[in-house]
Amino acid sequence: MAEILTGAPVARALTQELKRRAERLKAGGIVPTLAVIRLGEEGSQLAYHRSTQRTAESTGVRILN
Repeated sequence: MAEILTGAPVARALTQELKRRAERLKAGGIVPTLAVIRLGEEGSQLAYHRSTQRTAESTGVRILN
């Protein structure tokens, strides 16, 4: 029987795993950091950038713009 997968539960699980990893790194004195390079100002690019920022902040990852 096929199992239907939806994106939200998968995204939540990945986010929780990222939080755990970021916490372990911080405990070891390492600041997890994501550097973002964006070219252009199109609406979809800006929306993706904002989404990336929110995810990084919610997982404890520092983001460089």
